[in-house]
Amino acid sequence: MPHAEPGAPRRILVPVAIAVAAVAGGFALSALLPSYYVFLGSSAVVAAISLLGLGVVTGSAGMIALCQLSFAVIGAWVVSQLHFVHAPGNGVLWMITGGVVAGLVGLLVGLPALRLRGVNLAVVTLGFAAAVHLTITTIQFPGATTGIRVLKPEPFITDRSFFVLSVIVLVVLALAVWALQASRVGSGWRAVAFSERGTASAGASVSFSKLTAFAVSATLAGVSGGLVTLQVGFASPATFTPLQSLALYVLAIVSGTYPRHPSSDLADQPRRDSARSAPSWKAASGCGSRRDRCTTGAGAYVRGRPR
Repeated sequence: MPHAEPGAPRRILVPVAIAVAAVAGGFALSALLPSYYVFLGSSAVVAAISLLGLGVVTGSAGMIALCQLSFAVIGAWVVSQLHFVHAPGNGVLWMITGGVVAGLVGLLVGLPALRLRGVNLAVVTLGFAAAVHLTITTIQFPGATTGIRVLKPEPFITDRSFFVLSVIVLVVLALAVWALQASRVGSGWRAVAFSERGTASAGASVSFSKLTAFAVSATLAGVSGGLVTLQVGFASPATFTPLQSLALYVLAIVSGTYPRHPSSDLADQPRRDSARSAPSWKAASGCGSRRDRCTTGAGAYVRGRPR
């Protein structure tokens, strides 16, 4: 009869406890900090959501994507458009819709990643970022030319309450990413980062892992773009330039999101196994402590020459 692992409840409760503490800390900071720092804190939390997406596509799947803020543009544009046409719902629903649309676009952008990797993929994603920036600069965001502002959703109309909303969104998305990392999907991401050929030879789908990584990363970026629009009241192309996408990628690398390949550990594992089994082998063969000298039993030799 199968039994659950003893540490399984703890692995679930620890992230949940951290999430609850983060939300409580958000409430406390929103009440204690001055208004200016609360506004800056909301901006930092929104940027953390984009970094969380880069942690998926780069830190887990090992792909170089330089178009993170281009997906944020899509989320911001969807929120602005839905507000401009007076779509049903509020800003939270529009933000979720923007994330879903950005995720679908991320699936399309992830198609070149099935054949490209490394610098080639970086060039393609940077080109996509430049194309999106040129397009949004030309057509502008809905309501930008008429001065229509996007209103914050109830009951998060103040900067302090919106900071709490941003923290809640970050915590929920972080828990979702943690759950994906702990599932087969996350295992596929890490396997692709280590070796695509090894992943394919093990029977896993490389295409599925890459596309889901791009889709999840784009969804998170789309949500962050929607939050930026709700926070400021309007979206500007200057907020989502390709140079800022590159700077965000550099910040992610400095923060330690680049995947740690376990090749060195795998290479050292046979030596560690040999070291563990050496005493029993020596005892069975009658060898002493020196590797080049055995004096008794079947292993009696000196420097490889039988005695």
